[in-house]
Amino acid sequence: MRSVMSAIVLAASLVIISPASTTGAEVPTRSVTMTGAADQVLTTYPAYAPSLDRFGIRSNSAVSQVSVTASSSQRGAAVSVNGRPVANGSATTVAGLATGDEISVQITDSSGTTNQSWIVTPPGFPQISTNRQGSGPTAEYVALTLSPANNTTAETILDTFGVPVHVVTSPYSHSLQHQPNGHYTVARGDTVDLFSSFGIVEMDEELRPIREHRMQSVSSTDFHDAVLLPGGGRILMAYIRNPEGVLESHFEEVNAAGDVILTWNSQDHINPDQDPVTRPLGDNAHLNSIEVMLDGNLLLSFRHLSQVMKVNRTTGAVMWRLGGVNSTFAFPDDPFGGPCAQHTARELANGDIQIFDNGAKLTQFTVDKMCPNPADPKGPRIERGLSRVTVYRLDESSKEASLIDSHELDGFSQFAGSAQRLGTSTLSDNVMVGLFDGRATGTGAQMPDALEIAPDGTTVWSLSAADASSYRALAVPYRDARNPTISVEGLDDGGIYGPDDAVEVRYGCTDAGGSNLVECSATVPYGSRADMQLGPHTVTVTARDGAGNTTIRTISYQVVGPTVPPTTTPPTTVPPTTAPPTTVPPTTVPTPTTADTSIRKPDGSWKGAGITRPSRQTVTLRTVGPDRAITYVRVRNSGDTRGRLTLTGSPGNRWSTVRWFAGKRDVTARVLAGTYRTAALNSGESVRLRLVVRVSDTDQRRIRTLRLAASNRAGQGKDVVRARVIVR
Repeated sequence: MRSVMSAIVLAASLVIISPASTTGAEVPTRSVTMTGAADQVLTTYPAYAPSLDRFGIRSNSAVSQVSVTASSSQRGAAVSVNGRPVANGSATTVAGLATGDEISVQITDSSGTTNQSWIVTPPGFPQISTNRQGSGPTAEYVALTLSPANNTTAETILDTFGVPVHVVTSPYSHSLQHQPNGHYTVARGDTVDLFSSFGIVEMDEELRPIREHRMQSVSSTDFHDAVLLPGGGRILMAYIRNPEGVLESHFEEVNAAGDVILTWNSQDHINPDQDPVTRPLGDNAHLNSIEVMLDGNLLLSFRHLSQVMKVNRTTGAVMWRLGGVNSTFAFPDDPFGGPCAQHTARELANGDIQIFDNGAKLTQFTVDKMCPNPADPKGPRIERGLSRVTVYRLDESSKEASLIDSHELDGFSQFAGSAQRLGTSTLSDNVMVGLFDGRATGTGAQMPDALEIAPDGTTVWSLSAADASSYRALAVPYRDARNPTISVEGLDDGGIYGPDDAVEVRYGCTDAGGSNLVECSATVPYGSRADMQLGPHTVTVTARDGAGNTTIRTISYQVVGPTVPPTTTPPTTVPPTTAPPTTVPPTTVPTPTTADTSIRKPDGSWKGAGITRPSRQTVTLRTVGPDRAITYVRVRNSGDTRGRLTLTGSPGNRWSTVRWFAGKRDVTARVLAGTYRTAALNSGESVRLRLVVRVSDTDQRRIRTLRLAASNRAGQGKDVVRARVIVR
């Protein structure tokens, strides 16, 4: 993201004004104006308040630039946008924006300093509203996959005001969740078909994709649930058609070595004569949640059976069935006779079983009655247009399931949904509930997409996304692990300058991840002239966010004096009778075109300028496959004569692909062949290349060293830089 300072004011603005809290006779009033393009309907949310740190930017179209005007009514107040000082009340255009980018605004006056951020959401991002009651929420962040009518999904983690700390879009995805191994996953579909095959994308703590998982024992993978185990194992599921054309539920467990150690098929465990099922989606059982229980076995939820099963994780045998026609347990005190069309069966800390009990009624999407009849548990199914969160305590000796907790909702979630016990997962903790296209009883109005319920049944927080729904709403232990980024203008890292050069030092900082930029400073004041005394110099820029993530970038440059002409000895006077000697002026032989190469990481400093030792011209790039690593190489003509330099680079191998770019032009083939030549460079002029290394998925640690050699046309004046890529 780049910042462009401008006094241009565009159309479609939103003005945010707030008095800052302070003591004294006059309280400064602050305002922030966000202005989009002339044809853009740009809004921000939530309503501005001095206590809020973050806001979202919504628009009907992609937001690529925003004009920001930030001011304080106090004369002399300091204002900065993305770390760049701006005049109090002047317009600044921030350009090059994309989904997920943040605009940082800092205002300092007699009220103190505020650090606030506005994050760019995808085009058409749902209108978000939140409501707090009583003590308010205990969860700080909730993960959603918001799917509006156009089938473009926003994978997002929102704070309790509905502002994203992470948001990306994909054509069709479900179930963004935090995994037992500490990473995140989201299921992304190959097509928009509900029964398309999905890739389970694993992401690190910064939510960067690191690998994709799919079923090995069958040809398709389903999105409804996935478990990534500590140590490297995983449990995935799928729907596969049997010979009769009916979809059956499958799951498999794969160990850390990649071996399939357990497969399971619902067809082997359902007797149609004993387990009459409904098939609103054409499948027999409809597995929709998987959990590893405290004793190591598996808890599975089957919507079309209205049944939860405990399955032996070693043998695959069904250990008990909770609900449905063929239930192991009776429900002596449950007025509804057990679960119906449920989702997300989970075990609490004491072994009780919690269920998001959807209920079911006849609609255009549900053509069969699905709920058990309390008066005739094994008889025909009935309707129940009410969703609830239930907790059962199982007595395996008496075969009874006691209903010890139940939160009945004011409506009905017919397709999906979730229930997640927060805190230590006991009955004294709040419950996070997700509703998919929930409809209120009686009115049919849209219900919240996520709500947090206290043990006494009070809704302490809710979030609604207009005209969008999410398969689940899950509280996640998100923390900002992303470092800020720094940009420097005016001063070239590794540059060579003369003492009369007038170079201004300008820099800026941007941040993403939710904790807001709090520092963007340098060892010289912004906009000041760089030190042009002879010799080497450095300027260091520091960026820090509210979570303590820090980036430090050092710019090194050198100031050199003019070349001193050689001294010429005057000719000696000889007598007239002697012929005067011929005076030959001294000849200065220019140094031929010579290469001086240096290399840096995307946010690092140049290494190798003016030196030839390989160990001091090497950068190390670390990545987790499959991923990509990027580095930059600068080639300077360090000779006295104008000329071109020839570049030769290392190729990739079976687990890495190498690409060289000059600007946007791919010059890989010529670099690898040793035929790429720069344009003619004057003494001191340089060119830059970008190296992109893409690595494939690998289960082993790999190390690859890539070289770029530069020399003149005769192969002389060679200098070499290296990029060492380590894959873990």
